[in-house]
Amino acid sequence: IGINTAIYSPSESGGNVGIGFAIPSNLAISIIDTLKSGKKIKHGWLGVQVQPITKEFAESLGLKDIKGALVASVVKGSPAEKGGIKVGDILLEFDGKKIDRMTQ
Repeated sequence: IGINTAIYSPSESGGNVGIGFAIPSNLAISIIDTLKSGKKIKHGWLGVQVQPITKEFAESLGLKDIKGALVASVVKGSPAEKGGIKVGDILLEFDGKKIDRMTQ
């Protein structure tokens, strides 16, 4: 049980294909309790837009593996910019966890 947050609609018709995304109810209850107590909810963010690393791109850079996420843009003033991440960088790890593909 959860709270719907988005519905996947692949076409411009606005119809959906039955795929939805939701916040689990236990997380929603925790958020509601936090808001009721007057506290603010803080969400972590990095501030980058990434794209997948293609086989051809990996080969052109001499990479052994097609792993990681290619940084396509960096939000000005973001934690990524402050941390020195630049367009063209390849992210291989985040918070101690390896990144095998850009969707992680």
